[in-house]
Amino acid sequence: MQSKLRIHIATLDHHVERVTEPMISLHADKAYIIAYKEKDVSYEYLKKTKTILKNHRIELEVVYADIWDLMECISVFRKITADEKGHQLFFNISTGTKISCMSAMMACMIWEGQPYYAKSEYKEIRVPKKIKEEKIGDIVSIPTYKMHIPKSEYLTVLEILLQNDEKMKKKYLIEKLKSKKIIYSADGHVLSKQAEHGQLKTILEPMIDEEYISVESVGRNSLVSITEQGKNTLKIFKLNLS
Repeated sequence: MQSKLRIHIATLDHHVERVTEPMISLHADKAYIIAYKEKDVSYEYLKKTKTILKNHRIELEVVYADIWDLMECISVFRKITADEKGHQLFFNISTGTKISCMSAMMACMIWEGQPYYAKSEYKEIRVPKKIKEEKIGDIVSIPTYKMHIPKSEYLTVLEILLQNDEKMKKKYLIEKLKSKKIIYSADGHVLSKQAEHGQLKTILEPMIDEEYISVESVGRNSLVSITEQGKNTLKIFKLNLS
């Protein structure tokens, strides 16, 4: 069985360490550098980047694309994700143009890559003596993708798990959900254990599919745990509980 490689993707600009340092510290096996043209103003930065990666034995592939064209960037990232299917993909969203960074973030959301941002260490920010005027070119419209908001009962489950050491036995989770009227009897009669577990299953199965939670058997009990995806989802959508 082939082991997963750590594939890093970064867009070239006028930074070197911001590209190479994360690749080195995160033990990249292979790198893709997205550059604008073969010999433009960033050529010297590309040469230095190549040298550093070669010295650290990181395989490098350079891809040329219009890094100011969102759809072209997404197309390039799509091809890389297809070519490297089955490996771990890391996208550097701190280098390149803002358009290429947005494209990389969108690619991560669509094809499940891992984005990261390498912060520069600014010792001192100087106020410019004179603010230079900029010439503005084309104004590009950015496409959006609607994200579905998780159901309130999913968020409630995530919050309960987070408040209880991030995991809980199903039987205790059922009691918590009953107290919040999420598991309940429509006709007012007492629910059987089978009916309670049936309602819980209806809630948990979609959450497992969305990777919000994981469920494992521990002896005769089932343990429900919140995942990193679940934690992030709760952070973003927690206000929807109120």
